[in-house]
Amino acid sequence: MIRMRQVFKKTAENNSKVFENHLGDLLDKTWEVVTVSSNVIDKCLIIESKSENGKYIHLLMMSRNLLSDCCCCLDALERGHERTILNNLRMILEDLCCIIEATENEKVYEALQNGKHQASESVSFAKKHYPTLDIGYLYGMLSQVSHHTSSDLFVRQWTNKDGLVSHIKPFAPNRYQTQLNILLWTTLFARLIGEVAEKSHIDALEAPYFWTKQKIRNPSLPINIIVSEIAEKIEKKFERLDAL
Repeated sequence: MIRMRQVFKKTAENNSKVFENHLGDLLDKTWEVVTVSSNVIDKCLIIESKSENGKYIHLLMMSRNLLSDCCCCLDALERGHERTILNNLRMILEDLCCIIEATENEKVYEALQNGKHQASESVSFAKKHYPTLDIGYLYGMLSQVSHHTSSDLFVRQWTNKDGLVSHIKPFAPNRYQTQLNILLWTTLFARLIGEVAEKSHIDALEAPYFWTKQKIRNPSLPINIIVSEIAEKIEKKFERLDAL
């Protein structure tokens, strides 16, 4: 058991080094987006701690947990544990949709508190409130790839040199479309988590980050440059992969 653990950890560490050489710049940018949303949630929590609004404190803590899930996805991606990430991303999107609806609907929040609300039921509501973000499309795509048939599951297995089915898939320098997609999804979700958290606190914030005081998305954000840079680099890497 001890040797297996050591081999597992060493394989993950080696994968991290290779990942850093090929996609380290994009990984760092994605972490920047997570940091921005984390700082926004901190400011909102300070406001709610003074008002002692239990509902919004609860929803903000849920948002913070979702950012933690994003961090776990990034760490798992770097180490090669990509098989579990798509399920986690789907869960993040479901829970975020739940936060969006619970913020607006007191009955949904009460059902959430009593454990009687399924997060997946809030996807339709979130689609209507954020129509430009293709939440429905993203949810459908994640549902398709995370709830696989037996044949899909077989293809996604990887057998290491010892003949063991492994959760660590070696990073292939010439085939990393999956990793690029996961980086982009995590970037979009981390940003949206910050946007949703801040939107309910715009009036109380001295200087909102994602929104204007009129609840219009701020068009000139440093984070927009980061997200665009990530998307542009991913597009170029896709083009390079297609040419191979």
